This record gives sequence, C-alpha cells and structure tokens, in this order.
Amino acid sequence: LSADEHIVICTMSHLIGDGQSFEVVIVEMSQIYSSFSHGQPSPLPELSVQYVDYAAWQRQWLQGEELETRLAYWREQLADAPWKLNLPQRRARPKVQNFKGARHTTEISPAQTEALRDLSRREGTTLFMTMLSGFVLLLKLYTGDDDILVGSTYANRERAEIEKLIGILNNAFVLRVNLSGADTFKDVIKRVREVCLDAYTYQVPPELLREDMVKRGSDRDRLFDAWFQLEKQRHEEFDMKGLTVTPYQEAK
Repeated sequence: LSADEHIVICTMSHLIGDGQSFEVVIVEMSQIYSSFSHGQPSPLPELSVQYVDYAAWQRQWLQGEELETRLAYWREQLADAPWKLNLPQRRARPKVQNFKGARHTTEISPAQTEALRDLSRREGTTLFMTMLSGFVLLLKLYTGDDDILVGSTYANRERAEIEKLIGILNNAFVLRVNLSGADTFKDVIKRVREVCLDAYTYQVPPELLREDMVKRGSDRDRLFDAWFQLEKQRHEEFDMKGLTVTPYQEAK
C-alpha cells in the first residue's frame, strides 16, 4: 500500500493443514519474524513428532478389528438414513450446480452467549452441543422432519505432542439426530450429546467411511446437506518486533 504499510495474504490449501494449523502458522510466523529481524535464531523448539509420524501412527492402529468396529457403528447408525434434507425452495435447482450463494450474518449478544454457556454447564454439555441442538431444531422447523443428518468436524488434537503440528488432523463426520418423542429442548440436548459422544468415539476418516459405503453398493455423492461448525474466538498474537500488526477485515 505504501513504503511502510502492507497487506500480507496467506493462502493454505487443505492438503497442507486444517483451521487450527493456520493458527499455528500465524503464531509461529510472528515469533520467527521477531527473532530473525534482530539477527537471532529461531525460537521455536524442535517438534517431537512430525505430521508424517502422526499419519503413519493412525494408519497403523486404524485397521483390522479396530477399523471394523468403528465402521460397524456407522453402518448401524446410518442405516436407512434420510440423506436428502427437504428444505423448502424458492426455485428449481439448476441442472448444472454453479455454487453461487449468499451469506447472512447475525449476532448473538454477550448476555445470550453467557446464558447458553450456563445452560450447557447445567446440562453437562459443551457449548457446541447446545448450539447444535438449536440448529437441528431450526432444520426441523424448516423441513418438518424428525430424522436429520448434519455434518461437522472434530479437531483431533488431544495429545500435547500434536497440538502444534501443521497438517490435516481434524475429521469430518455425519451426526444423525432423531427428534421423535423429544418433547423439550432438554430432551433434544440429551440426544445430541449422546450422538456427538458416540461420533467422537467411533470416528474414522470420511474417505474410509465413503469407501466402505461404496463397497456395500451405495452411490451417495455426499453424506449430508447441512453443516454445523462452532469456532472458538481466535487469539493469535501478532507480536512482531518493530511492526504494528492487525488482522485485515475486508470492507462489507
């Protein structure tokens, strides 16, 4: 923009890393710049494991009986699943999908957010589970269906040695929530909690699930029509010595 004002754009394919990997990149870039600009060596510690180690470890244990147990859960969970989400349409779908869409933004007040956190604590759920419950009810309102499939993702970074890895660690999976007989919101939260915990326990990379479905004769091109994701507020520290750095927000 000028001699002393710049915009830095960082683009990272999902072949390289997931969302949390990008946070690692930003933080480490800040630390490295501050050291290199003062003639100091990199302050980053050597990683105890690399992503290739994680991938090899996962491939080693996710096979045989372990893999079959997990796939068996998904076969039962998704048996006779209602794959199509019957959302009302204003116009007919185009013959050729063009991916044109729109974005609608709304804000939840701090008071509402805190109320949701309090409800989550009382019901023994995470904020993700509580808000997913509301999203599932919204889909039921629009579709009239009780049996609903929603896609989501799991970070998969419980182990300390892989928290700072750059790579694809998260897993996408499909959550099937049946609202039949759920008379109260607490009933819905309880069902969503059970579905989420089971999905975390039996998760497999989606390509393995799709491969298993193809072997059993499925011609599904996708596992869900709706996606739900709750992201924590990011707190990347742009502490670059000699620079004033702020995240760039595109004008609305």
